[in-house]
Amino acid sequence: KKMGIDFIRTDVGDHFVEAELASSGMQLGGEPAGHIILHDYEKTGDGVFCATQLCKFLKMTAEPLSMHANLQLVKQHSLNLETEKKNQIAKDKGFTYLIEEQKILLKGKGRIIARPSGTENLIRIMIECDNEILVKSILKKIRNFVENYKNY
Repeated sequence: KKMGIDFIRTDVGDHFVEAELASSGMQLGGEPAGHIILHDYEKTGDGVFCATQLCKFLKMTAEPLSMHANLQLVKQHSLNLETEKKNQIAKDKGFTYLIEEQKILLKGKGRIIARPSGTENLIRIMIECDNEILVKSILKKIRNFVENYKNY
């Protein structure tokens, strides 16, 4: 936003990103797994193609990537919790309340994504935040919820 570029969040998954690109007329989309979609060329992520386009851009500008990249990134923490009850947990009001409660603790200086894996028996947790102590506390609370949910 500081660079004057529109930014829209979607649910995780290439198909959600591609649908948003199509409906909004945007050209570039991506997701945390590293998939980058260049909508003018393809409807799905292709890392090799994206890399060739980046090389083409750098050759055209004759400048290093550092001249074009804003690398003020927030640290990303991931946790995969194994459970056969992933969908039940994700829909559980206690779980959604816990996640919302933890988002409040971040005070707008980070974000949390908690979702069932689409392919494995996992609840996937991703937290972006530079406060390591807070992240550890949040992850511990979420882990405790999921592990104790198994006992019911």
